[in-house]
Amino acid sequence: MATRASLVFWRPAETAGENFQRVLDAAGDGMYGVDETGRITFVNRTLCELLGADRAEALVGRDHHHALGHRPPIGEVAAGNLERGDLDECALCASVGRAAPADGYMSLGSVDQEPLPIEFISRPVTATGIYRGTVITVHDLRERRARDAEHRRAQTERNRLLSVVEASVNLVVVGRSDGQVQWMNASGRNLLGIAADENVGAYSIEDMFSPEELARIQEEDMPALVRDGRWRGERTLLSRAGESIPVEVASQLHHDEDFPQGYYVTEIMRDLRPQLEQERSLRLSENRLSTAETVARLGSWEWNPETGSVKWSRGLYRLYGMEPGSGEESLDTWLMTLHPDDQERVTEICARVAEGEGALDLVCRSSRADGTPMVVHSRGEVVDEPGTPRVVIGSLLDITEHHAALAAVQRSQERARRILESAGEAYVQFSAEGLVTEWNVQAERTFGWTRAEAMGQPLASLVMRPAERESLERLLGLPHGSDEAGNPAEHFEQPMLHRSGHEFPAEVTAWTTDDGAKRVFSCTIRDISERHAAERVKDEFVSVVGHELRTPLTSIHGALGLLRAGLLGELNPRGKQMVDIAAHNTDRLVRLINDILDIERLNSGKVALELQACDVAALAGRSLEVMRSMADAAGVRLTLDARPAVHWVDPDRIEQTMTNLLSNAVKFSPAGAEVRLVVRSDAGGLTIQVRDQGRGIPVSDLERIFDRFQQVDGSDAREKGGTGLGLAICRTIAEQHGGRIWAESSPGGGACLTMTLPAACAEGLEASIEAPGGPKIVVCSEDASVRARIVEMLLPHGYEPIEVTTSSVLLDASLQHRPSLILLEQRTPTVANWEAIAGLRDHSETRNLPVVFLSFEGDSIRAESDVLTCVGEPLETGGLLAAIGEAIGKRDTGPQLLLVEDDAGLAAVLTEGFRQLGIEVHHSPTARQALALCAHIVPDLVVLDLQLPDQDGFAVVAQLRRDARLESVPLAVYSARDLSEDDRKRLRLGKTGFFTKGRVNPEEFERHVVDLLGHLTQNAKVKTHG
Repeated sequence: MATRASLVFWRPAETAGENFQRVLDAAGDGMYGVDETGRITFVNRTLCELLGADRAEALVGRDHHHALGHRPPIGEVAAGNLERGDLDECALCASVGRAAPADGYMSLGSVDQEPLPIEFISRPVTATGIYRGTVITVHDLRERRARDAEHRRAQTERNRLLSVVEASVNLVVVGRSDGQVQWMNASGRNLLGIAADENVGAYSIEDMFSPEELARIQEEDMPALVRDGRWRGERTLLSRAGESIPVEVASQLHHDEDFPQGYYVTEIMRDLRPQLEQERSLRLSENRLSTAETVARLGSWEWNPETGSVKWSRGLYRLYGMEPGSGEESLDTWLMTLHPDDQERVTEICARVAEGEGALDLVCRSSRADGTPMVVHSRGEVVDEPGTPRVVIGSLLDITEHHAALAAVQRSQERARRILESAGEAYVQFSAEGLVTEWNVQAERTFGWTRAEAMGQPLASLVMRPAERESLERLLGLPHGSDEAGNPAEHFEQPMLHRSGHEFPAEVTAWTTDDGAKRVFSCTIRDISERHAAERVKDEFVSVVGHELRTPLTSIHGALGLLRAGLLGELNPRGKQMVDIAAHNTDRLVRLINDILDIERLNSGKVALELQACDVAALAGRSLEVMRSMADAAGVRLTLDARPAVHWVDPDRIEQTMTNLLSNAVKFSPAGAEVRLVVRSDAGGLTIQVRDQGRGIPVSDLERIFDRFQQVDGSDAREKGGTGLGLAICRTIAEQHGGRIWAESSPGGGACLTMTLPAACAEGLEASIEAPGGPKIVVCSEDASVRARIVEMLLPHGYEPIEVTTSSVLLDASLQHRPSLILLEQRTPTVANWEAIAGLRDHSETRNLPVVFLSFEGDSIRAESDVLTCVGEPLETGGLLAAIGEAIGKRDTGPQLLLVEDDAGLAAVLTEGFRQLGIEVHHSPTARQALALCAHIVPDLVVLDLQLPDQDGFAVVAQLRRDARLESVPLAVYSARDLSEDDRKRLRLGKTGFFTKGRVNPEEFERHVVDLLGHLTQNAKVKTHG
């Protein structure tokens, strides 16, 4: 204990002592003093309260280290002017012992007490140069540490919320009362075109809206926001590029004195353009379907046999002369419209279909709402999908006028629902270990697990089957195996599992953020089961439409073709006119159906290109021949400028593109004009170009004509015909090949449409193309235009033309190429030509080579040969091919063809056409009859439909493959069904061709059949249908 003398400095006279103590006790921090030995000389009240001491006397006179319970700091490193080595002893005691100032951190309290964290400041006191002791100030750190902990927690929560907002696909903005932007997320910057490094604080509400929209906001939206504290509605944003962006807005008013006028506003804006585009597309699809039904006088229906209810399309209502939705939609109501003599028969058919006994196919008499009688043809198929009621879907066609349009197109109807609100998506947050840390209400609905059950559980175990959990962890970016980076996928689809065990497809968006201490993983999950179901329904609907419309239209088209050609007897002029009208409108319907189905399937991405090495010049020749009759009728001259162009393409699609381009050019060319098709291939790739001499295209429409249902002039659709889809299909095909298509023109100067395909796919293909397999024919003429015209005629029919400019080299060319025939054009007989023929007859290897003379002056020139034919001007494909067939003919009897087709009408049309070609036809309407017939004959070709009453065409091909006699027979598949590459592999027999009803008419199909027969029909008559 210090002597009284030693305390003189510290304890003033009693008269001042009480005042000194009051000053000490008034201090907010604890204070005490020690002498040079470390014994306490005084303490204030605050220190006693901190230490829990009743009286200051309990501490005065004691060693301060033990009396106060000095301890090392907790979670802190002592600071101040002490060396780290001094921390081995008590830092405060060390400063006292050295009579040195110090400050730092430590804890006070006995061993059995909760440590009191403090900050201390010690200062030595001297008098007359002699050290007298030290004064220590003690500051309680508990409140500061509590505030620091709360601040860190608040900062962590703010970072978490900020990461969610920053990752949102919606625009999120914080605005001040003066209209300036305080903060904006990345989605908002992208939407408005603000650079990431640009200061959004310089951006204001005036920059985000047009003056008109801003005035409306100030007048209508802001008063409601100030009144209610929140507002929801729609506005039109204005991007920096000047683009108007419709958005859905949710506004919230927040009071904060740190902001001007004491408040600020937060707004969340959702871009409505995707939703509006889907709604527009849906309306467009409905309008197209309704338009197609109206044009074709067709209606569709969906019948539920269990309830008897029938859903009528708008077209069906109009067909019956009724307003959509005005009638009772039931089977009984429709039966009442039928002729009394047909009601019982139709009722029995419907009853059998309801019992599952086959599809519906009937013709009956009916009447419209006004009593007008009509005859209808209704066909339908059962659609029985798991989890949905069994229904029958079909169509009803007015066939009262046989020469009128007999079919219409039905497009698939998008059944997708409106885009879900962001709040309608499941939001899940999880740690790097995959444990759930956040689970919103929609996640509870989506997966069936409550938030309490999900929190802390492995995410993969809640939403996936065990076998698939590892793949989900990788997709979400969770560390797994050697992948420690954990980079998340931005967007993907993944099957997910409901608590009940039900699996559903989900669309997932995942991202990661850093809250300053650890990485946070987040994702939104949307159930897309309805989207997948809609796609299945759409595919089924397109399949039904394709089959139910293409087959009857194909038979009608073929029958009309036979009538127009006069092959079934001559028609009087009036009858021929009516048949021409019917054929024309049938062609329009076929094109409409094919175009709409093609554009739908191409744009859906479900049509895979069937690429193969092709000579595009040969495809161009075929396309030109297909359009020849249309051009002749319009008085337009078609010319081909094509050089060998080997390329890796889908031949059907490229030929379709060239046919569309030629058709478009012919329609808009005046009589006497020329349409030129050019094909070139070089190191840069393939170029296909169609030039016309029509009225041209305005510059403003050069790009628009490639949109769907677009033409330069709205009256074109009425005057010129067409669907407005041809060029849209061409662009889609070009883009699928990795190329592009564009138009160049000036009004009155004609138009030039060019398609280019890249060269990468064509490299090294020349060697892979086999030489044409048909007979070689030497074409001799001094006139290049004559040679070009003849070559155009020959290429599409499988012949290989060899051009010769003068008759003097005929013998050398014949010995080199070994042709099957020579075509020699001469306007007047010449000595050189006779000498050339004599040279051929003198040589043993060319003595019997047939020669066909082509005379343009009307004189027939005959050489001394067994087979000579003269063909007079003007040249026609049919006449030329007939002469070639007569000269080359190898067979006295016609080939045998097996026709497997269940549609009696189409079978009759095809049979008649083939018989006109000298082909013997054996018809079988079922697979069983066809296979039974093959036990007795080996046909030269099989024509096969795929949808047969007893088995499908795949089963027929499988049986034929098992028979060694039949496994190499050529096959022509002629079906309304669009085939995938896998389908084609299953159907290949011998030499096999695939043709789609509606896209390939009976006349074109007959020509393809002749090619497949390999010139067995060269001595048969060649016909053309008008």
